[in-house]
Amino acid sequence: MMKFAIGAILAVAIPLAAVAAAPLEIAPMFGTGAVLQRDVELPIWGRGEPGAKIEVSLDRKGGRAGDTKWSFSCVSETVVDTDGTWRVNLPAQLASDHREKPTTMRIRQSGKGGGSLVVKDLLFGDVWICSGQSNMDMNYTWGLGRGKEDIETNRYERIRLFNDKDALSATPLACLTTNVAWSVCDFEHAKTFSACGFFFGQALYKSLPDIPIGLIEASWNGSPICTWMSAKAFCGVNDKFAREYKTAMDKLASGGKLSCNVPASCYNAMIHPLFPMALKGAIWYQGERNPDDKDYAQIMEALIRDGRGRWNQREFAFYQVLLAGMPTGRGWPETRQRQIDAAKATGTGYAS
Repeated sequence: MMKFAIGAILAVAIPLAAVAAAPLEIAPMFGTGAVLQRDVELPIWGRGEPGAKIEVSLDRKGGRAGDTKWSFSCVSETVVDTDGTWRVNLPAQLASDHREKPTTMRIRQSGKGGGSLVVKDLLFGDVWICSGQSNMDMNYTWGLGRGKEDIETNRYERIRLFNDKDALSATPLACLTTNVAWSVCDFEHAKTFSACGFFFGQALYKSLPDIPIGLIEASWNGSPICTWMSAKAFCGVNDKFAREYKTAMDKLASGGKLSCNVPASCYNAMIHPLFPMALKGAIWYQGERNPDDKDYAQIMEALIRDGRGRWNQREFAFYQVLLAGMPTGRGWPETRQRQIDAAKATGTGYAS
């Protein structure tokens, strides 16, 4: 009799545990301390209990002592899809000025599971991705030849950093797998962030002092261009990458390991989960791993156009740092010219 009772309890308890309500989550790019892109509609997304209603609200307040005080609020609603994902589009927001208090965003889930999240200290400004190989990956801890004092002594409350790096996947991911959060740009956080990204953000902030800057680093030391491209993008332009991709997938199926040399592996883990986040643009520092690719210009064009299409931004800003023009015997001058050709073909910019 006792055996029957225990079995009956377990038979009931196991299904109950299996259908426990899913917790309410928001993608980390929209977490506390984030900079969200100004002047465009804002897709915000996360996970929750299928069928539950989601309500996302923004509360903005401005005005210091002696100023005219103002406030703004908006609410967007949706229902969690059957796969546990939800998404809302918030209306375009003006840039956060210096007199404005940081914005709070509240997310509420009604129905089964319930729950709420409060996201604080949000700013609206310009958000940039900083991507590429070692020259973008390089940071203060590598031992910079110059510029150390800028990183050591400056604290920028209105520049925020998001270090989305060193992650790989064989398939496109819907969510970032690393534990990433936004941080203020101070020495503690800037010293492990891309130095190229830091100085780019600093220059932007000095020229646009009223616009908060958000910097997302997605880089990997020594990575080739193909790892930052979707399979769709490189398969249509470079047969070598397509063959490498197929070979790598076959090896993975037999227990092989993934590396940053595998086409699409960095894209899948670090870039794809960001779609369709609203952004201003991207900066790119790469090329040393691809000196023998004579079609590098066409490859770059495919990368840029694929990104613009996925972000649904035809004028998505893209700036690349050219390789040095000095003769190194490693094909740098030729790659440099291919980078220039790609910039001209896509209407993008470059720094030399």
